[in-house]
Amino acid sequence: MEKQYVLVVNNEIVSTPAPIPNNYKNISNIFALPDEQLSDLSWSGNNEGFWLVTSDPVPTMTIKQKIETTYSLNIQNKSCHQSHTVVSVEPHEEEVRINLIKSNIRMIRDRYLLITDFTQLSDAPISENSKLDFKTFRHQLRIMLDIPDITKAVWPDIPTSASNINIPEFPSMPSFNG
Repeated sequence: MEKQYVLVVNNEIVSTPAPIPNNYKNISNIFALPDEQLSDLSWSGNNEGFWLVTSDPVPTMTIKQKIETTYSLNIQNKSCHQSHTVVSVEPHEEEVRINLIKSNIRMIRDRYLLITDFTQLSDAPISENSKLDFKTFRHQLRIMLDIPDITKAVWPDIPTSASNINIPEFPSMPSFNG
């Protein structure tokens, strides 16, 4: 992972962590400087510096949680440490997240319903058993959002009983990634 830095002016962070830019104010190719020179740019007439950020691993979270990030400066070493805390989200934020996942699932589900519509026509080139398999599959698609915990949703198995029909595999199940 590329090194991240914060811009510090008068011992205050004034930027979010980011890679060093190619140029900064009157300094060309600033990205090529060593960390010691980046942390104190007074040599260039600027009273600021880019301080290297170290970070704790980002914890995993559920749909009911969010991560709060804090930054602490080490003035002596001219460095910054990033730490993370998992906290609960407000109920309305959880509802927004659930609705987003459902919307993403619904979009994919609807595509599979559309591409299997023809299997229910009387003249579809498949056996009655295959039609029943696809009817069951389509029913499973329709009810898959009717579960208490949407993060537990799974795609139903695509029928394979009609060898003359190739339905593409499902993409990964939409989820909340924070």
